[in-house]
Amino acid sequence: MVRPVARLEQLSYYPQLCARAQQLAADGLTMAAIAARLNAEGYRPPKRREQFGAQGIRALLQRLGVRTRHTQQRRRPAPGSQPDEWGLRELAHALAMPHVTLYAWLKRGWLTARREPRPPSRWIVWADAAEQGRLRRLHQRSLSQEAAQRWAARPLCDQPPPADDSET
Repeated sequence: MVRPVARLEQLSYYPQLCARAQQLAADGLTMAAIAARLNAEGYRPPKRREQFGAQGIRALLQRLGVRTRHTQQRRRPAPGSQPDEWGLRELAHALAMPHVTLYAWLKRGWLTARREPRPPSRWIVWADAAEQGRLRRLHQRSLSQEAAQRWAARPLCDQPPPADDSET
């Protein structure tokens, strides 16, 4: 009987899995080929899934900091880019956070960004070292603590409650 776990790190063979995935990536295999090879060798992902997929392998290798052909091409300079400008995905990778988080912040106006004028019309985000630090802190903040602080900071109403007219 195999007991399911929630995260890769909880697998009993996690160190062996990491080493094997790194070795296969170093051999130049694609993510799909690495997933197929690991599945054939009997490795299983967490959460009661039957097999690894290309996206799961990509996420594992990114967490391990493994540079593949795919990731080595990612930090290409954008046309006309200035110092401290990043593609949205490249910045997310550098900050170790999901790119959809940065995209949501971009839509809220929390990032300084511009759109490339020509296809593929990528978002170009400005982020020097200080801005990257701010974004990391923003990503690590506790939303529940923030909500509690906002709630506690609300001013109390200075006016007394309305008079009860029932006594007249």
